[in-house]
Amino acid sequence: QLVNTAPNTFEVQPIPWVNRVVGDDDTNKHPSFVGQKINQSFFHNNRLGFLSADTVSMSQSGDFFNMYHASAQTVVASDPVDLSANALKPVALHSVLPTTQGLVLFSANQQFLMGSNDGILTPSKTVIRAIANYEMDTVIDPVDTGTTINFISKTPSYTRVFAMVTRGENENPQVADIGRVVNEWIPSTMDTLIASAQNQFIAFSGQSSRYIYFFRQYVEGKDIKLQTWFNWLAPGTVQTIATDSDEFFAVT
Repeated sequence: QLVNTAPNTFEVQPIPWVNRVVGDDDTNKHPSFVGQKINQSFFHNNRLGFLSADTVSMSQSGDFFNMYHASAQTVVASDPVDLSANALKPVALHSVLPTTQGLVLFSANQQFLMGSNDGILTPSKTVIRAIANYEMDTVIDPVDTGTTINFISKTPSYTRVFAMVTRGENENPQVADIGRVVNEWIPSTMDTLIASAQNQFIAFSGQSSRYIYFFRQYVEGKDIKLQTWFNWLAPGTVQTIATDSDEFFAVT
């Protein structure tokens, strides 16, 4: 863990993980990521979480480094949450984004929503259900623009761009192919995707190209007033891009 120990001073320290103090491998199992490759970590609902294979493992509420139940006999609301995303196709979760409806989980061929009816994640109330079946790139993480979740899908020659809006626990999301109007315009060499919620745009770049591709929209309430695609030509091949408030950065 990276710890801020003094002004402008940070130290990398080992995490003091909490050992299991009650139960055994049957009554208080190890978290599912033990012995597996961890694909992503995240923080949500006052819990530290990890994605590995088809499982989501989250710590005790408020006790981020404790992945075990407090009792081997009963389950309380603050205990860790450890669930599997079940589907007909093999699932390998690689990305996660928090929304007001819960956690949106992404795999190569399917998307899931992890949440509960009252919005509070507990071991007994939390469920994972499939909400969409779109193919997506497993290397480039989806981004949140504040109103939509954007992710990409690649073909051998170009990149497709999708926008998803979640609609609640028992509703399928609305998904639009926003790149259809510029079909085959964005090359498949894109390796970076960023978003600016403040300026309502997403941007793509690839390390073999001098172009940065943008999709920008202007929204008032629920009405989309304007949508546009455009690109910038950088002075060199674009290694990475980033945005901070009203500033845009590119390393070429």
